[in-house]
Amino acid sequence: MTIRVLARVLAFVATLFASHVAVAQDYWSSMGAGCVPAGKSVQDDQYLVAGGTVRHQVGKVGMITLFCSVHYNQGAPNPNRLRLLYRDSTGHDGIAFVRAQLIKMDSLTSVISVIAALHSDSFVDMVMTRKEFAFVHTLDFANSYYFVRVDLYRADTSQDVIFGGVSLATM
Repeated sequence: MTIRVLARVLAFVATLFASHVAVAQDYWSSMGAGCVPAGKSVQDDQYLVAGGTVRHQVGKVGMITLFCSVHYNQGAPNPNRLRLLYRDSTGHDGIAFVRAQLIKMDSLTSVISVIAALHSDSFVDMVMTRKEFAFVHTLDFANSYYFVRVDLYRADTSQDVIFGGVSLATM
């Protein structure tokens, strides 16, 4: 009887510890198609939305810029990870890339500052992949606006860069 009780207590304690294993929790997220294309990307009809992702139109090269507005998530823990889902068929050679920047804009002065950045050329992956960057910053929606700027660049039509989505998470 004592062994059974001890086994149950140990199983219960193990369950408690297992539930506290570091698991990321999304604070905010957006698929690529949920972000707003800017300036030249729109004027030159450079981008294509397919299945929620964003990529270059067939035959188009250059920069595509998208802005993703970050919304306040009341009650959620402050995020400390910027995550990016992307494909860069060139790996880390620099001739094509996907870059995401978490940006803070002061609501009184419009001064902007980059809080965190993630660049596909920092990694060798050439297939759709998700990477993350840790940062330290307390979001202050009372005095600031937040957004993620995503840039997709390719110099040649043989290169494939795709923006799948972006998120802020807590680890």
